[in-house]
Amino acid sequence: MENFYQPAHSAPKKKHTFLKVLLIVVGVIVLLAVAFFAFLLIASPEPGPVGSYTPVAAEEHRAPGESWTLLLYFCGTDLETDSASCSQNLWECAQAEIPDNVNLLVCTGGTAKWHTDFVDSTKIQYHRLYKDGEYETLETLPLASMGDAETLGSFLSYGVENYPADNYGAILWNHGGGMRGVAFDELYGGEGLSLADLNAGFSQAGANFEFIGFDACLMATLEGAMQLSPYGKYMVASEEIEPGSGWDYAAMLDYIVANPEATGADIGKVICDSYMKKSGGWAEICTLSVTDLSKVWPLAKAFDGMAAEMTLDTGDVDKFRDLTQGIARAENYGGNTDEEGYFNLVDIGDMVMNAQSVLSQTGDGVLDALFDAVVYNVHGESRANANGLAAFYPIKAEAYELDGYAESAAFSENYLSYLSASRNDWKAPDDFAGADFDNIQAEAPDVTVAGEAFGIEAETTLNDNGSYMLDIKEGADYVTGVYFTLYQMDYEYNEYMYLGRDDDLIASEDMLQYQDNFRGVWPALNGVFVNLNLLESTDAYNLYSIPIRLNNEDMNLRARYNWDSASYEVMGAVAGAGDNDFSARKEQNLKDGDVVQVLMTGKNWETGEENVYTVGEFTVQGAVELEEMQLTDGDYLYQYEMEDVLGDTYYSREVVMECKGGEISVYETEE
Repeated sequence: MENFYQPAHSAPKKKHTFLKVLLIVVGVIVLLAVAFFAFLLIASPEPGPVGSYTPVAAEEHRAPGESWTLLLYFCGTDLETDSASCSQNLWECAQAEIPDNVNLLVCTGGTAKWHTDFVDSTKIQYHRLYKDGEYETLETLPLASMGDAETLGSFLSYGVENYPADNYGAILWNHGGGMRGVAFDELYGGEGLSLADLNAGFSQAGANFEFIGFDACLMATLEGAMQLSPYGKYMVASEEIEPGSGWDYAAMLDYIVANPEATGADIGKVICDSYMKKSGGWAEICTLSVTDLSKVWPLAKAFDGMAAEMTLDTGDVDKFRDLTQGIARAENYGGNTDEEGYFNLVDIGDMVMNAQSVLSQTGDGVLDALFDAVVYNVHGESRANANGLAAFYPIKAEAYELDGYAESAAFSENYLSYLSASRNDWKAPDDFAGADFDNIQAEAPDVTVAGEAFGIEAETTLNDNGSYMLDIKEGADYVTGVYFTLYQMDYEYNEYMYLGRDDDLIASEDMLQYQDNFRGVWPALNGVFVNLNLLESTDAYNLYSIPIRLNNEDMNLRARYNWDSASYEVMGAVAGAGDNDFSARKEQNLKDGDVVQVLMTGKNWETGEENVYTVGEFTVQGAVELEEMQLTDGDYLYQYEMEDVLGDTYYSREVVMECKGGEISVYETEE
């Protein structure tokens, strides 16, 4: 047996099976050894390797029902290759004093390079971890995709069959992508486990799990919980992105060792609390929740009933507007910008509460079922409206993404009816068979808002004070949000430099007239003007994303504007999804010595070509400040954006805001 958390100059060797046989033969001859092995057979359902632990004293014997087998599915992917993130969590496991009644098994794979010496990146391997950092490699199998349901199912069934226990727990470690699944194997082109694959994998285990956890981003979804509900009692997962440091495995294991009679809910609470503590500064935007999987079916039934009411609302423009406006204000996860990618995950509770006026028949039922199902929920101040479970909602989704949702994640026929009725470019498949909730199946009205030929007409003018005004003349019922975008005009390169998008406007009481609030200032990061993109607007704060290059890696800085303090707060950097189907999970706080380059995109107004530029650079020393500064003299292009109930965007005519010596002059542009 080897000790894996101490540095090794050469790869440790696996303890071979024939050594067990040899020692057993010797034990038969030697009377003392016979007694020793007899004790082991009584104390443990599966004999462990000789010398792996000390016999438990009589007063420490565990009562029946208190043995555990924990199955860790560790798909290392680029997080392990680039930064040893998975190995860090393995080393945390080594800190726990794992007793005889806890079997800790790890399946490793999915990465090009492991930073733990006993793991072979060219194989799928099963390992057992013991106290004091000792380990045994149990199985070495041909390389296979960790994103294959069969790989997951084989590991789970192996653990249950060979290490039977009173309680089972499973944790999947990797990237997460919400509806796109989890465990994306970098050796197999990023293939991952879909939600349907999770169902298929756990169906092979042959046991019911006390808890199933996802140390991965964006996996606390109703759709995922539905897939797992037949196979577990509790689910522990995050609605939001997770930092690469992950959960605190030492704290979790210490708790299980000290409290072997604990339920999945008890353990889940410890995972949540220790995760928030470990996340440090990132706890501001972290979430983690414990869901009672036995309560998921009633929640899904209530959600399906709500979807029926939503479907009927698509025929009433006032109700549909209020519904979509409410959902647009709900807390969403994963970034959902062009720079960070779109995961289209919205908190269920916040969705319902924001649209309560048009969900009068079904909303309360969903909230009651949600709060019954989510037994524990933690979140940072910037995720204050997280209620524990998210659901898919197409904030910005192409038709093929809706096809994928219907194929591998959807459970509600009524919800697909709503999605069909609320869009003019997608229809649910005719052969979709959802769960049988015994609810009324709603049929969309003959004429829905999506099917109407409507338009939004608005007029822009300059008033006597030189302010830029937007008057919505027609189609106001269809408008769900009004924003502005700002560009700096670079005449030397014939480019518009994109400064960002925000909602800092002065609106009339009836929301039909808007006035710019341009003051000739813009947020600057340590004195460098930024590209500021609004992620979310709440009564307490606005959340923003700012493109940067951090130590030569493209990332997005998260910042929050607090209404009470009227100031910005820099929170840290996230990598977003980019071209991938999953969250990059490379969140980090800025620290002294980090090199930050602020990025902006310029678009040539003659050719349409876009280029990304570094507009400023600094090395972090102490606190990083984001605060408004007076813009440099020059011309700035200002434009209104209006979003409608179908998610389409309308653009107003632009004006030029000239800044000169602190004074602002506004000019109309040519038609």
